[in-house]
Amino acid sequence: MILTNVEERAKARAEAEAEARARKEKELLVKKSLRNGKLRELKGAPLSVLICRALHADEKGYTIVSNKTISKETGYSEIAPINRCLVNKKYLFMEQL
Repeated sequence: MILTNVEERAKARAEAEAEARARKEKELLVKKSLRNGKLRELKGAPLSVLICRALHADEKGYTIVSNKTISKETGYSEIAPINRCLVNKKYLFMEQL
């Protein structure tokens, strides 16, 4: 798409910068949660699900992503037991809306 209007180009640039900041924040969130030997605790399915959730998180760290989407993106079919594992190990906190 070619943007001819200066305002449209400025808006597109601002959106791209906001998206880049959000990616960086998510990257920092994942790095912090896996620091200090925590990576040794998570392997396989739990690690994949945690990373998938982190990639879907908003700027506050909340994520509303279906188990179906997680299953599709990670290749694991049973997500509920993995979520329970992450909750029990305090990597994931769940709230009902």
